Amino acid sequence: MSDPAARPLPPPGQAAVPPPAADPARPGTAAQPPGVVTGRPRTAGPAPATAPAVPAEVPAPEVQAVQAAAPGAPGVLTPAAAYTRGRGQDGVRADAAWAATALAAGVGTGTSRPAVLDDRADLAAAGAAGPADAVAAPDHHRGPPVRRPGRPVVPRRPWTLLGVHVLQLVVVEVALVAVVLVHREPWPVLVPVVAAAVLAAVLTLGRHDGRWLWQRVGRRLRHVTTPRGAAVPTAGADPRATADDLLAALAGGGWVDTVVVDGEPAALLDHPGGVAVAVEAMPATENRFARGTVRLPSLAALLPAGEDADTRLTAQLLVQTVPAPGRARAGTPVGLSWQELTGGRAVARRRCWIVLQVQRTPAVTDPGELRATVVNAVRRVQRQVRRAGLRGHLLTPDEARAGLLALAGAEAGPDGRVRLPGGGSGSRAGWRGWTSGDRRHVALRVTDWPDLGADPGGARLVTALGAAAPVPSVVAVAARRTPDGDLDVEGTLRLVLGADEPEGTVVDDVREAARAAGARLRRADGEHRAGVAGTLALGGFVR
Repeated sequence: MSDPAARPLPPPGQAAVPPPAADPARPGTAAQPPGVVTGRPRTAGPAPATAPAVPAEVPAPEVQAVQAAAPGAPGVLTPAAAYTRGRGQDGVRADAAWAATALAAGVGTGTSRPAVLDDRADLAAAGAAGPADAVAAPDHHRGPPVRRPGRPVVPRRPWTLLGVHVLQLVVVEVALVAVVLVHREPWPVLVPVVAAAVLAAVLTLGRHDGRWLWQRVGRRLRHVTTPRGAAVPTAGADPRATADDLLAALAGGGWVDTVVVDGEPAALLDHPGGVAVAVEAMPATENRFARGTVRLPSLAALLPAGEDADTRLTAQLLVQTVPAPGRARAGTPVGLSWQELTGGRAVARRRCWIVLQVQRTPAVTDPGELRATVVNAVRRVQRQVRRAGLRGHLLTPDEARAGLLALAGAEAGPDGRVRLPGGGSGSRAGWRGWTSGDRRHVALRVTDWPDLGADPGGARLVTALGAAAPVPSVVAVAARRTPDGDLDVEGTLRLVLGADEPEGTVVDDVREAARAAGARLRRADGEHRAGVAGTLALGGFVR
């Protein structure tokens, strides 16, 4: 492109040549007023010469659009669903509905502190681009700037240096000073002081499984002093009240309500953190043998951006995986038959729910406003799901209550009353798991993350976690926008075992799969009840 400044000026007395008009055949050109120098951007960042296709803000996995099982409550799995239901009317199908649902997001799973996707590097690189790369100024009124995620970064805690809090350094210094002051004292004085100093230093600077030892001791004390039991469901009770009691025990309060979305009733899970509605992504065709791949929208795409961004809105993706019977029954006739039937496929069924939550804030607590906001968000997500080639099934109040009852080994009978086929022993939070009914739930969180901007990034992580678990599992990932436009992400992996079933290598298997995908998992010991709540359709960020 020639430099406009080098063009010869017209002779005196001759009219200047008008600027060229916009060429409709050349995207990116526009008519300019006289005196405007074209060829250089008018903003900090360059724009492409052609209208770009809409990019995915976070890489989304390809999903096989195969008929799924009948809709049910998200986040609730029973061992019978993996094995005995395979001989019932539902059928365990080798080609599951969501063979690569894998979190449509690349926003890995969570930490106790939400990680931040710091994706402003692309904007800085755009500002540093040379003027020769620009053709026309971008139109900032057409939409927000596109941000691409990278590796999530845990926000730096105040008063810390290289991850060590200032108070930790103070404790170590006090311990050293105490030893120096009494080093010439008699043994009855010196020994207790040295022992206390060593204990303080070990608790302050020692680490285990990604936590400081003093943090583990504090959690253990809190676990011992906090009531850990919950009310036992009663046979013949009202299933609605029982489900509300179970939700309150997990989330610190709440109930299952009803909201109408485009004429259809949907379950509204109202809890102290906000209100949430779940949409199951299902195949658009009723043909269970239909083949094809589609791409789910990313979590970042599910959240409004730019001027429409709402920091109260969270998007959560739940992926429920049932392993093949051969995984847990290797060497048995059932396991051998499954391997021959499916060619050794590891996953029998996957299902996916998208949960929209509007969080409560001190400024906004009006129930009507919260309901209206979440209904609008659900409508927008349903349109996105349809554009992706799927259909969205709203989680109904009955399905939500059935899922909560199943957590406690109960169900609603034909007479509309609670039945206890699994014994209904209630729930109890232990240090190494949350036990309810005849099942024990073990929660893990991700502390180190893969590069979510890489392809497939986080999709590979979540797929690996579900495939590596030889027991039923649920992966929950939630995202929300911060006031500066970044994304907070968190998530939880929950493993479902029998109440007396030993863990064996289950946890080690999923941790190894996470390491292979570039992530690291940490057990949520002492916090498994919160981990279970994080894998329910509550929208994430439940504390």
